[in-house]
Amino acid sequence: MSVQELRNEIIRENIPLLIKELTGFADDDENLRSYEQMAWSVIRNHRNLSTNSHEVRRRIEGLQEKFAVDNNLEYAEHLGRLCDEIIQHPLCKEHYEVDIEWSLLDFLISLAHNPTGALRRNKEKIDKLLKEHDELMREKTAENDSEYWKKVLQEDFIPLERSYSSSSELSYWSDATIEELMGLYEDSEIGSLSLPSRSHTPTPPPGMENIKPPRRIFPYTRYNNTLVEERLLNTVQNSWWEKGARIVQPTIESTNREANFALEYHKLHAAPTNQRKRDPPETATEYSLLREIFWMFQVPQTCKFFQVTGESIKIRKNVTLTSIRSIALCSMLENHFLPYIRMMQELRNFSKLIYGSDDYTPPNTLEHYAASLELLLEPIWHELLACERALLTQPDCEINTLISLHNKLRPTFAKLSHLHNIHQQAVLNIRQLPAHISSTHLLAALIHCNRTATTAIEANLAMSLFLASVRVFLAIADTWWTEGRLDDWHNEFVIERVNESGQSIRVREFYKNKEKAFFVPTQVSKMITENSFFQLLLEHSLEAGCTLNLL
Repeated sequence: MSVQELRNEIIRENIPLLIKELTGFADDDENLRSYEQMAWSVIRNHRNLSTNSHEVRRRIEGLQEKFAVDNNLEYAEHLGRLCDEIIQHPLCKEHYEVDIEWSLLDFLISLAHNPTGALRRNKEKIDKLLKEHDELMREKTAENDSEYWKKVLQEDFIPLERSYSSSSELSYWSDATIEELMGLYEDSEIGSLSLPSRSHTPTPPPGMENIKPPRRIFPYTRYNNTLVEERLLNTVQNSWWEKGARIVQPTIESTNREANFALEYHKLHAAPTNQRKRDPPETATEYSLLREIFWMFQVPQTCKFFQVTGESIKIRKNVTLTSIRSIALCSMLENHFLPYIRMMQELRNFSKLIYGSDDYTPPNTLEHYAASLELLLEPIWHELLACERALLTQPDCEINTLISLHNKLRPTFAKLSHLHNIHQQAVLNIRQLPAHISSTHLLAALIHCNRTATTAIEANLAMSLFLASVRVFLAIADTWWTEGRLDDWHNEFVIERVNESGQSIRVREFYKNKEKAFFVPTQVSKMITENSFFQLLLEHSLEAGCTLNLL
């Protein structure tokens, strides 16, 4: 068999083993055959006579430089020593293949996947394995040295024949005994000169049997249908009302009698027979109550402590914590949490109110106001979500109670209260009033809120809403004053065009007019007409109309 045929036979035997190690395919896998064909195609189409040693050396130096940059200089030096050992190994020097050492190094570097990242992730494991490997190699070297010198000392050692007297028992040597000793000596000599047989499959060094070849890391997780329901229940945390909100759930009792105040109080008042029968209170954990409070801010739904009917949110009367009476808990929730939940619901429903009907087109001023209101609600949302995230994770074993939650959310509730107060003063019943009344009253009320604000936060919120809403009026006024074109497509500006003789524009109606069946509340008209911004805008708009008539 020629050298080329021997080489092809070795490749043919080792290609399936290499593919199995890299891919993990079984022998009966249909993809194994296609991978073998692809590997043979790559080998047959390889046109290089030998590996470029300069390129391989540059790749090794590049890896060493990356290790040095990552503050792993000792690993870079160790990599260089290992490469030098492979290059200078006698088996590589005496091999019939040209540059077999460079081909081997090129193959190993090509198999490595992100060596620097693997070193950072598994540095402790690699150090431990290398330390164990070095200790085993030192022990093996010491044993080999002792065995070597033992064989050297026994080499060509022939026992000397000593002359004994005929009366001595040790002088009796038979011919058969001498032949047996010579045969044993020859066997030991042949055994000492024979090389140890190598197994066909190489064995990894001690301590490195569990190291696997690099594999592709997928950025996703496989879908497991069996864990969907369990994961959903753990995420939603609705187990305390899944059987129905009005059904009495099993009570939560503590080992301390003082912590079961609600149940003990019920038993105390249920003992006398002359009183009416009381239903036992439903109890839940304080963690469940805190989670439901956050849900009420996001998507109000009927649950353990809250009852949602249409737009109304109420506290369920016969539900409490184990350490407090239901009356006290209801009072606490109604005074310190429920008003802010209703404020958030009203502010969030404003966008649905102006866009909820097809037969109503909101003015652009109200649209800008609604968009600005959503932007101002975002920081409040982020603060609520941050508190909920802290409740879920409980960093540093933090204890979360109803009182601590209220103290933590007090600045957030104050900002929400200011925003709701401004909204109530600025927004009217927009579906019953004309567009120009709703828009001008909105701007006038925002200016009034800014002037009468008692805190800097409230003044800043009012001015922010005003600057976002007034952009529509400023755009209409700019076009009217400069180009003489009144682009008031939603009939919300302070003036309007008419086709009467002698005039082309007039001021819109802002007062109640019984003849025209135009009804506006007196306080609304007063808020609009007494506003300085409205008066300034009206004055300049009329002057611009007179100038255009003259031209």
